[in-house]
Amino acid sequence: MKRIPLISALVMTTVLSLPTITLAEVSQTPIERLVEELANKPEHHAAIARYYQEKALEAQKELEHHRAMKKAYSTGSFNPKNPVNTRSMEAHCDRLISHYEAAVKEYEQLAAEHQKLAK
Repeated sequence: MKRIPLISALVMTTVLSLPTITLAEVSQTPIERLVEELANKPEHHAAIARYYQEKALEAQKELEHHRAMKKAYSTGSFNPKNPVNTRSMEAHCDRLISHYEAAVKEYEQLAAEHQKLAK
């Protein structure tokens, strides 16, 4: 019987640590910086623009996912048999929603800048 709370604690710890891993994705990697520095032809910038458009779409999907999770927590439909602290989970989702909204904007701006350079 004591295993269930332990398993629940491990699962919750894992879930709560995921945003830390996910949040690190928004900053540019060294290879992304290098590619931007080496881009000197319109087709290079067009490819980079497409890359950032894809990143914006991925961030948009994550944004929608966390909006849906927040709604599920706020309505109690996430897991009615195992109620969780909905306020903390909604706050968790709010932080990620803000993060992904900013990421979508940033990726779209980067794509637009490179699209201009491609012309």
